[in-house]
Amino acid sequence: MGKAAQHPATVTRVMRASIKIGHDFLTLEESVVLPVGANDAAIAEAVATGLRIFQAQQSAIEEQISGIRANPPAPRSPKPATANQISFIERLAGNVGHSIASAVETCGFVVEGLTSDQASRVIDLLKLAEIGTDAAPAGTAVDSDEPVPASRATQPITEQQGRAITALCQVKHLTIQHAIDEHLGQNIALEHLTQQQAGSLIAALNARPPAAYNPATTRQK
Repeated sequence: MGKAAQHPATVTRVMRASIKIGHDFLTLEESVVLPVGANDAAIAEAVATGLRIFQAQQSAIEEQISGIRANPPAPRSPKPATANQISFIERLAGNVGHSIASAVETCGFVVEGLTSDQASRVIDLLKLAEIGTDAAPAGTAVDSDEPVPASRATQPITEQQGRAITALCQVKHLTIQHAIDEHLGQNIALEHLTQQQAGSLIAALNARPPAAYNPATTRQK
């Protein structure tokens, strides 16, 4: 058998460059392979060829990115709310004393054209508002003359009451601190309320009519 052909020894030089084009970064890589013992002329020719390839790639990428930015792809249309979502919203809204239209509008949307993501948001808030309706202990309504049992009147606010107040403030487009100041007349943090105070606040928020939607007021302090 004949001897296997022997390939001449070579030296490989890899060059990488990161290019910033607008807000984008691209990495180009070039490899120059030369035989061992290549003279200066061969090295210069290989480097010059690699540079021309690099510049051609850079120009092509810049042109491609400019074209994409000038003609961006059309955004996808959001998925509409499903029939099940609409039915669920209607049931939850009824549980907290709303019509489906008022519940959706209270969250800043409209029933006609409601998207799936918006419907999910409405459902989440209505679920929390439903918790709020159930979280007010008996005898804690603002206009009730029935005394709150002394055994729990001064106990700290429960976790369920805290969640209910947070949800109701979102639905009513109030900050928690504004709700406390307005309905209790005290500058006190949510976590420092008593169960009696929390119950009274929940009852007052449940009785409060929906406010006009204002995204700025939904940020909680």
